[in-house]
Amino acid sequence: MEPTSKSNYAPPQRRLHREHRRLGSWRAVAKARQIENVKWVFNYAIYGTEPTNNAIRVKLGLKQIPCPRCHHKPVNHRKSPRPQKARIPKYGWMLDIPSSRLRAMLEHREPML
Repeated sequence: MEPTSKSNYAPPQRRLHREHRRLGSWRAVAKARQIENVKWVFNYAIYGTEPTNNAIRVKLGLKQIPCPRCHHKPVNHRKSPRPQKARIPKYGWMLDIPSSRLRAMLEHREPML
């Protein structure tokens, strides 16, 4: 991917370049804008790659992308809440069985639950 020429930079990109000159590194620019990953700042400033995450877009000074389904401009929007997985303990049932019964099950190889 080729870097864009300086004359073609959008105003948010120019601001990032000014901050980079003032602060000295892209890491400092990301920290000043409270962005955890430096790659978003660097890729947008140098290559013009716009992130799809609306929270990062706002921190970079870009407009939010509207949701294609409901056309709102949410910060983080999902279609529906993710269902929680049922957590099944692996060996918890063994603790509930008396030790003599567990020993007998293991010795006689009975099917375990």
